[in-house]
Amino acid sequence: MTRRERVGDEPATARTALGLRAALAAFGLVLCGGFAVATFVSASGRDDPGGLWAFFGVLVVLALVALVDLVVLVRRIADEQRPLA
Repeated sequence: MTRRERVGDEPATARTALGLRAALAAFGLVLCGGFAVATFVSASGRDDPGGLWAFFGVLVVLALVALVDLVVLVRRIADEQRPLA
């Protein structure tokens, strides 16, 4: 994938906050992953876990979304650092 050329009157130094977005995605991945593990352990030790399995599923989905976002951001950051050909 190549970066697109400037087409409008945007500044030549305009940049997006990909680093901040990557940090937030990493934080979300660690947080959701940690809570998913804690919920799994808690639900496994109970006779009637109730809605803990549903909560576990939601946390796993959110952790996967954060992981995919982080992978995309790492690729975009690497692409941004390459010079235009």
